[in-house]
Amino acid sequence: MREAVIVSTARTPIGKAYRGTLSDISGPHLAAHALTAALDRAGATGGEIDDVILGCAMQEGTTGYNVARQAALRAGLPATVPGMTVDRQCGSGLMAIAIAAKQIIADGMTVTVGGGVESISLVQNSHKNTYRAQDPWLVGHGRSIYISMLDTAENVAERYRISRDAQDAFALTSQQRTAAAQQSGLFADEIVPFTGTRPDEDGEPVPFTLELDEGNRPNTALEGLAGSNLFSATAPLPPSLRATPPSFPTAPPRPCSWKRAKPPAAGSPRWASTGESPSPGANPTRWASARSSPSRHCCAVTAWPSMTSTYGNSTRPSPPRRCTAATGSAWTRTRSTSTAAPSPSAIPTA
Repeated sequence: MREAVIVSTARTPIGKAYRGTLSDISGPHLAAHALTAALDRAGATGGEIDDVILGCAMQEGTTGYNVARQAALRAGLPATVPGMTVDRQCGSGLMAIAIAAKQIIADGMTVTVGGGVESISLVQNSHKNTYRAQDPWLVGHGRSIYISMLDTAENVAERYRISRDAQDAFALTSQQRTAAAQQSGLFADEIVPFTGTRPDEDGEPVPFTLELDEGNRPNTALEGLAGSNLFSATAPLPPSLRATPPSFPTAPPRPCSWKRAKPPAAGSPRWASTGESPSPGANPTRWASARSSPSRHCCAVTAWPSMTSTYGNSTRPSPPRRCTAATGSAWTRTRSTSTAAPSPSAIPTA
């Protein structure tokens, strides 16, 4: 069977929503920036590309009208290169990467691009199209398909008895690890610095260069977390379940993964081969628990033995340029050693 091999990735930095550095950058511009870098890193030309697939959960405004096709054209690819935009909500980018791999494995393509793009700043605002956005039958039959992320987080915390203290401790660890990773330059190889302009208070363009993800709060302390409250969109949360407000990004990471039908020649970048990529469903009131199905089923990425290294108590792929999104959909195994994935009995069921 044909094999799809990831040979290059790239992403923009993550910017804060609304007031962040990238808040005025269009969707096609963001995606084309990562796409161009992935092309350069792979040493490929536009004419080699068989398809460009991008995931996007909010396909309107600046990320509407098939943003994958727009990004391909803005990146300078020939008009003969097609584009397709995929919506699986929070899993859209990973789904796009899986589709790109399947096009090589099953459809006879040679080089495809998969990734994702999102702009909360320019889409989820007062101009968002909410006209007849909810189907009356689904609302009337209690399907909860339109439940907010805040409400489903409450349900998951209550179902699995995740206390406020546990959430605060996890949030603190996350902030600390992100700060340490940025200080040590762990993200430097995957991020492509973004240079552009954004309007100041008077509307005048101000030049900028963003090299790191925004939103990290390295001075976070448990005392500060304990004093913060986040209320539900529909009702106040119990004190034990109030979560710490997150820093919303204006655009999540946009890795663009190159995959070839045959392994690259000796000396070429060769990070990982793709395996199965199941897509689970879950009760909308607890959609955050849907990830348990693929983690039980199989792993999504198989790395080459020469590209593994140890992080803490687990072993994970460590390619020359780390691909965060391609390895983030399920438990990762390597050909020489495997990560310690939890047993099925230890994974909560929806």
